Amino acid sequence: MTEKPLKNHRRTRKNQPTKESPTSSLPSTNVRTDIRASFLVFGPLLARTGKAEVYKPGGCDIQKEPRKVDYHIQAMEDMSVQEKPSIEETNIFVKMEVENGLKPAAITFEKSSVGATETAMMAASLVEGDTVIRHAAIEPEIYDLADMLKKMGAKIKIDENVEIAEDDLTDFGIEEEVWNVITVTGRKSLRSVSHRVMPDRIEFGTYAIAAAMNN
Repeated sequence: MTEKPLKNHRRTRKNQPTKESPTSSLPSTNVRTDIRASFLVFGPLLARTGKAEVYKPGGCDIQKEPRKVDYHIQAMEDMSVQEKPSIEETNIFVKMEVENGLKPAAITFEKSSVGATETAMMAASLVEGDTVIRHAAIEPEIYDLADMLKKMGAKIKIDENVEIAEDDLTDFGIEEEVWNVITVTGRKSLRSVSHRVMPDRIEFGTYAIAAAMNN
């Protein structure tokens, strides 16, 4: 007996480039307010749609004020084709539009930031050419994200402890003479992959401390 195909069933091939575009530049309410990492959709949305309206990170009852996202915005400004992209920032959200899209760029952070480094890496993965992220963060989460993006088709090189010219140190006002540098070679589209995200180190540490306190 021959099985009948299911109605409205779409077959997808593994590791094929993703062709669907997001239907909105504004994430859903639960994504943008309930999780601390909500702002990480900022870079990918700008790269794919040319605009993003993202609420500042939530999910933290300890810190009442929204976390600063200056370096995320700076990275996207550096990558903007426009000299002065449209940016609107309030205490609650950031709205940015890059009319002509993003381009490869050299990004230098005054202070290393895990979130801003991740934002730059994801956006750069969707832009053809080499983007260099200097004074980047290199926490384990950065390597984990790099592994996933490489599976998706981007090329990523992480160089630790790179000696920086004195002129650069002066220009950016950074005291550390050794920086971490990440080079991302992006492409127009990335393929779908399956990737297991590494465990949350802070959450693990919290449970470990709680267990130690009860022994």
